[in-house]
Amino acid sequence: MTTIVGIDPGLDGGIAILNDEREPELHAMPTVKTGKGNAREVDVMALRGLLLRASPGLVVIEEQKFTPNIPIKKAPGFPATRFASGGKGNFTKGQVYGTLCTVVAMLLLPYQVVMPKRWQKLFGFTSGNTKEQSIATCLRLFPGINLKRTAKCKNLHDGMADALLIAEYGRRLTLPFFRRDRSEA
Repeated sequence: MTTIVGIDPGLDGGIAILNDEREPELHAMPTVKTGKGNAREVDVMALRGLLLRASPGLVVIEEQKFTPNIPIKKAPGFPATRFASGGKGNFTKGQVYGTLCTVVAMLLLPYQVVMPKRWQKLFGFTSGNTKEQSIATCLRLFPGINLKRTAKCKNLHDGMADALLIAEYGRRLTLPFFRRDRSEA
């Protein structure tokens, strides 16, 4: 089987490398600190290294939707205007997503962008907390998988869980294609 990489974009996202010949390999999104405080950005060189080592036949990236900075009408008990999403948050989200797509394209790797609802539907997600459903589904499909960012972490990393399910989505969709390809060779 060819290797499939799933990417959950975001500074707290994850990367999963899926291949039938070995256990799934999970990584938190590689980041580096920038500027003052907790500011971070994607570590492009670490991302490049991960993708080159994986040598994937397909990279599946979750598409990101951006919420416009539109005032929402006043509701009782709230200030006169609230905004659907902050400009800085949208900028960061777009920057990370653009960086991921650019690195993948510059490495000449085939990639597919998938809407979150599409891959979540394949695994039977219902409305509600998709992060919890993602972790539960990973633990069911991949018993014994370690979803912790580091050995010291107590919480399971939902970004790595999402990335693994995105990779599994890509595997399930391309499996007939790759099997047909092998039998003709």
